[in-house]
Amino acid sequence: MVNGHCLAILISLVIATSTTAIAQGGYSVSADGLNFIAEHEGIEYNLYNDPAGHCTIGIGHLVHKGNCDGTDPSEQEFLEGITKDQAQELLRADVAIAEQDVNSQVTVPLTQAQFDALVSFAYNLGGSNLATMLRDSGLNEGNYDAVPTELNRYVYGGGEVLPGLVTRRSDEGTLFQSEGNPEPVSPSYQGSNTLGERVVTTQGLHVRSDPGTSSNVITTEAAGTTGTITSGPIFQDDYWWWQVSFDDGTIGWSAENWLGLA
Repeated sequence: MVNGHCLAILISLVIATSTTAIAQGGYSVSADGLNFIAEHEGIEYNLYNDPAGHCTIGIGHLVHKGNCDGTDPSEQEFLEGITKDQAQELLRADVAIAEQDVNSQVTVPLTQAQFDALVSFAYNLGGSNLATMLRDSGLNEGNYDAVPTELNRYVYGGGEVLPGLVTRRSDEGTLFQSEGNPEPVSPSYQGSNTLGERVVTTQGLHVRSDPGTSSNVITTEAAGTTGTITSGPIFQDDYWWWQVSFDDGTIGWSAENWLGLA
C-alpha cells in the first residue's frame, strides 16, 4: 500500500522514467504503462517481503527468492535502504527486461495497451511465466480474446490466492482489451507478377467483383484465357489477388495461384 507522500514521489518517479524506458527493439512501454506498473507495485525504500514471501525493494524489484534475512549476499547493497534515484534505476532495468521478454516472445501485432499489459505481467512474474501464459492462451496463433482469462490463472503466491494479484490480473486483462485488437498485417508480396503484365488462366478460374473468396463471382473464365493485370496485389483469405482485364472484356479479381505468364 502506498501512502499519500510516497504516492506523490512515485508519480514523479514514473514520469521521470517514462522517457528512458525504451526497449532494445520492437515495442516500448508507454508512460501510462509505467504508471500502471507503479500503481500496482507500490514503492518501498527499504527491504521488505512481498506478498509471496520474496525479498523485494523499490517498485517491486526482486532482490532474491525467499524472505529477507539480512545475510543473503544480494541484500547487502540494500541494507541501508535506497534513494528515489536508485529506485528509478532499478525500475528502468527491470522494465527493460520485461519489454525484451514480451518483444522476443510475442510474434503477433499488439496495440500499445496490449503491450503494456503484457509488460506488467512479465515485470511481475518473469519471462518464464509469460512464455507459459502465451502458450496456453494461444496468443501467438492470433487468439487475443483468450489472454484475459488466462491471465486470471496467475493469482497464487505461496500456494494461496492473493487478493492483490487477483486485482492486478483483472486490471491487466481490462487493459489488454481496452483498445481492441490490432488490424492483421498482410505478408509482404513475394511473387513475380507485376502491373501491366500479360497473364493466362491455367484452369477454369472464377473472376470476382472484389478480392476474397466470399466476393461475388462475375464469371468463370476457361483455361487459356488471356488478359492484362490492372491492379493489385491484395492479400485476402490466404491468397494474393490481382485485378485482370481479360481480352474478352471481363474485368475482375482472380487468385494468383491460377494465373500464369501469357
